[in-house]
Amino acid sequence: MSAACQRIIAIHAVASRTASVKLLKEATA
Repeated sequence: MSAACQRIIAIHAVASRTASVKLLKEATA
């Protein structure tokens, strides 16, 4: 696996995690 591919996967994982946290905060607010 290339470094660029790993970077894309890492960014996608962080982005999805951040989005889920935002959804949880909005749901509890």
